[in-house]
Amino acid sequence: MNRVHEEWFSCDFSQISLFILKWLTLLRIVVMVHYGTPRDARHGIADYFTLYTTERPHQALDYRRPADRYLG
Repeated sequence: MNRVHEEWFSCDFSQISLFILKWLTLLRIVVMVHYGTPRDARHGIADYFTLYTTERPHQALDYRRPADRYLG
């Protein structure tokens, strides 16, 4: 087994899964409180991702939009 695999298998999965569970629970609460229905949440989140990748400049990309950087 190489070094990468040793590091991967030596991590504490219980802490990772607990973090993910807490994050998903929080996300579920925020989605239901803010949007009301799962359908509204899907549409709102999809709109945000579109805005985030096509219209919003990012500092890490020298204030370019991800769509400009990665799609041409």
